[in-house]
Amino acid sequence: MSTLVGALPALGSIASIILGIVGLVRPTFFMNVTGLQPSSPLGKLEMRAIFGGCLTTLGTVTLITAAPAAYLLAGLLWLSSATVKLLLMRLDKVPLRAMLTGLAGDLPIGLAMLSGCWSLPGA
Repeated sequence: MSTLVGALPALGSIASIILGIVGLVRPTFFMNVTGLQPSSPLGKLEMRAIFGGCLTTLGTVTLITAAPAAYLLAGLLWLSSATVKLLLMRLDKVPLRAMLTGLAGDLPIGLAMLSGCWSLPGA
């Protein structure tokens, strides 16, 4: 197995952690990418929790455990985000170009994470 293929799951974990930290300390980054604008401090805190806490935890757990099942779940979560966006964009009248930044994160990170369910020992 090539070194790059073996490193993909860890790279996906690290990308998730980095995006999670960005979500914790700079939630405005995700606000700009998604077009979400909280109407109260509680809304901003919820954005920190979801974009920050969840992504950081997802990446950390997969990186620490290196468990194929953890990578399977993480990959499916990232890819389901992309799938829902692509399937429902017409329903919500969202042009593809508006979603490109989000998809540019969801798809490669999801595929990198998903690769951990078959490329790691014990898979």
